[in-house]
Amino acid sequence: MNCRKMEENVWIKPEIKRLIEEKYVLVSLYVDEKEKLPKRERYVSDFSGEKIITVGKKWSDFQASRFGAQSQPYYVLMAPDKEEVLIEPRGYTPDVSEYKQFLEKGLKVFQKDNKLSYR
Repeated sequence: MNCRKMEENVWIKPEIKRLIEEKYVLVSLYVDEKEKLPKRERYVSDFSGEKIITVGKKWSDFQASRFGAQSQPYYVLMAPDKEEVLIEPRGYTPDVSEYKQFLEKGLKVFQKDNKLSYR
């Protein structure tokens, strides 16, 4: 529910929409997806010991094992080439200016590390 609130109330704001569309590659992991994984892709999680048989459980397991968190939404800003987390991930952030600061801080860290200029 909070994921949809962010999409409907924060991501649509022009300043946020511009940053997401122009400066980021958005990847969404749907942990509530009930579609069954093909049998060859099902597994037992090394992290939780749980049987992973749906797409949603796969992404939930990924989030928990990779980031130690299972909250939704959960926003992680990563460098694409190194798959390194740029700044501290963040959960539900309904304040537009606070969320914008989060996105801009991630850009600054990325640009500093990659010596890029922000347009």
